[in-house]
Amino acid sequence: MSEYTAYFAVNRGGCFALLDNKTGKVVAGAYCGPPRTVPFSKSFEAMGINIRKAGMAYGPTVLLNPRMKTLGIWMD
Repeated sequence: MSEYTAYFAVNRGGCFALLDNKTGKVVAGAYCGPPRTVPFSKSFEAMGINIRKAGMAYGPTVLLNPRMKTLGIWMD
């Protein structure tokens, strides 16, 4: 699920990492779908591509995931 979400965010310019200046290591990260980018509900083609890239068999793996279901309800 995390890999799928990363692909979703990268495709929309919404994948961010906070780096430690001394070590250059990632200390925090965030995924988002920034405003005025492709909305999730209109991204079925991208969703299918990202599901396959993440090694998931089909849409219900993503859509029926409790976190995604809750997010969808909240966004609606």
